[in-house]
Amino acid sequence: MISYPLSNLVTIIKNGYMAKKSVVTSPSSNIIERVLSVMKSEGYISGYAKITNKSGLSFFNIQLKYKNDMPSVSHISVISKPSRRVYSKHNLMPRVQNGLGILVVSTNRGIMTGQSAAESKVGGELLIKIF
Repeated sequence: MISYPLSNLVTIIKNGYMAKKSVVTSPSSNIIERVLSVMKSEGYISGYAKITNKSGLSFFNIQLKYKNDMPSVSHISVISKPSRRVYSKHNLMPRVQNGLGILVVSTNRGIMTGQSAAESKVGGELLIKIF
C-alpha cells in the first residue's frame, strides 16, 4: 500500500528521467490522473495511458518527454505532504522560477496550475512544483 501517491509519482518520474527511460509505470488513482492531465497540458510529459492488468489492478504508463536528449523536467518536488499541508490564497500564489515553472494546486474546482487558480481567484493546497 502506498501512503502518499503523489510522492510515489514524483519519485517514479524523477527516477525515470535519471535513467533516461521513455516510459515509466505508476499505480493508478484519481488524483494521479488529474496531475498527469495538468502535466500533459503544460507540456512536461508526452502522454499517459491507463492500463488494467489481468488481476484487475490499474496502472498509468507515462511517456516522458525529452528535448535534445535533455529531460523536459529539470526539477519536480512535492510541496504539501501528509505531515505538513501547505495552502495558499489566490492572491498569494507563489511563482516557480519567476514564471518558468508551474505549481499543481488542488482547489475546490479541481486540480489545476497555480496560475489558472490565481486567475480563477481560488486558493488551495499546493501539491507539486515543476520546472
